[in-house]
Amino acid sequence: MIILFKCPICGQGHNLMLTSTMLRGKVIDTVCPIMHETFKIKITLEFSIPVTFEKSDMQVAEEEARLSEYQWRIEEDVKDNNQ
Repeated sequence: MIILFKCPICGQGHNLMLTSTMLRGKVIDTVCPIMHETFKIKITLEFSIPVTFEKSDMQVAEEEARLSEYQWRIEEDVKDNNQ
């Protein structure tokens, strides 16, 4: 994964290729490509997803599941009749 970050030395945006070491939260020495000075960087990733559902969303999902199961049963019956 490549990220874009604002350099604390020159203030410009630089690309950085994330490695497994960085994803573990270890501090890495990084060199500014413009000023050629070294600084330390530590990456912290945070993922979040919304966990709220509307009642109508649940009803739609249940109806889609019922329809999918119905279609599967019809396909299975057709397969059984063809054999």
